Amino acid sequence: MRIDTLCRMCYFCAWKRIAKMQVRKEYLRDDILREAKSLFLANGFAKTSMRDIAKRSGVGLGNIYNYFASKDEIFKAVIAPLLAAFDHLLIEHHSVTHVDEMVTFLEGGSETVFGAQYDICLQLLRYHRTELELFFLKSQGSAVQGLEDEYVDKCTETVTHFMEQAGGRMPQSNCMFHPVTYRLHTLLFSR
Repeated sequence: MRIDTLCRMCYFCAWKRIAKMQVRKEYLRDDILREAKSLFLANGFAKTSMRDIAKRSGVGLGNIYNYFASKDEIFKAVIAPLLAAFDHLLIEHHSVTHVDEMVTFLEGGSETVFGAQYDICLQLLRYHRTELELFFLKSQGSAVQGLEDEYVDKCTETVTHFMEQAGGRMPQSNCMFHPVTYRLHTLLFSR
């Protein structure tokens, strides 16, 4: 066998090994998240340590920091699908395309707006039940703990803008459009 052929094969083998390590690295990251989620659900954020997560996922304590800088970063990664669903809900449900549905409802017409809200809430419960529990009940001591208030503020701002658009399309309406009403609605809806 010629030397240049051997070198190319070694080069190819080296890249193959690196690619395989990358795949293992992603699996290990997923394992860490899965085990951390389980521990956070059982103990809450405050009573779960990086040592617990490392031990449970079979990773050395020093090695876990190659994947996540902190316990907060792990917690955020665990609830990231829920936060993405919240953002999607906020943007999708209060988009300009739904203003006409709201105007129809406010004028005494169809209640499809609330049917859609109900469906979205059921989907959140169905697909993100554990993340909801973590976010609302088990996040004490984490950086995420304050996100609930930020989310309520963001919702209030978005809903206020949405309802101003709806109110602008029906100036004859006697409906009261006020941010306090939307904040109260958001607070009640998020609890």
